[in-house]
Amino acid sequence: FYTGGPRDSHAKKGKCTDTAGYIADAEIKEIVKDSSRVNQNFIDGPSNSNILVYDDIQWVSYMSPEVRSMRTQIYKSLNMGGTTNWAIDLEDYHNVPQESASRSWAMFRENLKSGLDPYQKGERHGNWTSLTCTDRAVEDNDDLTPSERWSRLDAADAWKDVMDVWKTYYRGKSTKKFSEAVSNILHGPQGVQCGTLQSSNHCDGTKECTDFVGSGTGPAGYEIFNSFVTIHGMYGDFQQALTAEAATYIDNALVDFENKFAPVPPPPDDNKWLLLLIDLITLGVSVAAGPFFNSFLSGLEYFAKNSAVADNLKDTTMTLIGQSTTIAKDMLSTGSNDAWTPGKQAEFSHYMGQALSAWADLSERTVQKIFDGSDESIELLTSLLSDGKLIVGKGSKLPGAGSNAALKTLIGKAFFAYAIPAIWSISGASPFIIDSGFACGTIDPIGGYMTPDAMHK
Repeated sequence: FYTGGPRDSHAKKGKCTDTAGYIADAEIKEIVKDSSRVNQNFIDGPSNSNILVYDDIQWVSYMSPEVRSMRTQIYKSLNMGGTTNWAIDLEDYHNVPQESASRSWAMFRENLKSGLDPYQKGERHGNWTSLTCTDRAVEDNDDLTPSERWSRLDAADAWKDVMDVWKTYYRGKSTKKFSEAVSNILHGPQGVQCGTLQSSNHCDGTKECTDFVGSGTGPAGYEIFNSFVTIHGMYGDFQQALTAEAATYIDNALVDFENKFAPVPPPPDDNKWLLLLIDLITLGVSVAAGPFFNSFLSGLEYFAKNSAVADNLKDTTMTLIGQSTTIAKDMLSTGSNDAWTPGKQAEFSHYMGQALSAWADLSERTVQKIFDGSDESIELLTSLLSDGKLIVGKGSKLPGAGSNAALKTLIGKAFFAYAIPAIWSISGASPFIIDSGFACGTIDPIGGYMTPDAMHK
């Protein structure tokens, strides 16, 4: 029986409708599935309706899909224009969107009412999300140092929050890679792949504050992103200069180099050649990259204007170099198909070519490691980004190793400086410098002490 009057009902309020006397199809389906709540469920002939009696004293009249279809056919036979389902949005229950960080619809609605983004993942600490692009730390690059700007932007809290979100919601759960996820969390550019030096990485250009806006982000976001771009750019410049130097100078000089320093082909299974290659890749790249990274970083305002951070510059340089040498050793010891293991009885130029390819490949593998989102990667990036080391500030100038030519020279010197004594050792030669005391042009001046063949070498 119906209790209540024309303006009110004594029935229980519906979950979705919040109105007594009206419940959604979604709630009806939920009740029907729970047999312990159902007292009766039948079709009433005269009204052509489903009747559900539940919870002992509650009842509702509704239409199942079958009854609705039957009614539609009846109305069509009477030439009526059609039918309407006024509560189609109440047909089924839906879970909170998977991409939303809200754990319930109550939290989802509360975030909306509070003006927050219900899709924001994780918590935010500090004040970095309340700052805007008109803040002094954004607009004043002339009078605030990088360290001061980093602090005013509360970038330390921003970085910690972003890393917490990465670990909780993305790592091992999303197809997005680390740098793309970081940019997504900060509402930055899409498709960012700082873990590769390929041309379509979208990690090769700095952004402005206005590129990072929305709920759950702040101006610190664009400086975190720009720091990524700086790190990525260093390795990109190094690889580009290395490739150019190898193509235009080193490769062309190898034949003349062999003739002058007389290397001998390695005997079969001679492990010395593998050791030479390992040393040339690991130690050689340190010699080439060390001055480059040091020069690049020293041009950054954080290091250029702060004499007290000289040791920090050294540590940061060694951190960057260490990534390359560690990866080189790991790759050479894996025995995998793409490891840099030389073929047996290969010519010397082949080994040198492998070393150059390895140096170039190291840059690619290093950025892949730096931006892989592992705990080790995060620890490394934290040390590189902290205190605004890689952002602009008071007295800023463009960083770099002076010129591309200077970088190429560093690479060439490092390559041959290591290759010459190494190949002498492999070939069994023991060269030394001797001053005979004779005038230049004298032929075989010390024939009493050395054979002509030895002197001519």
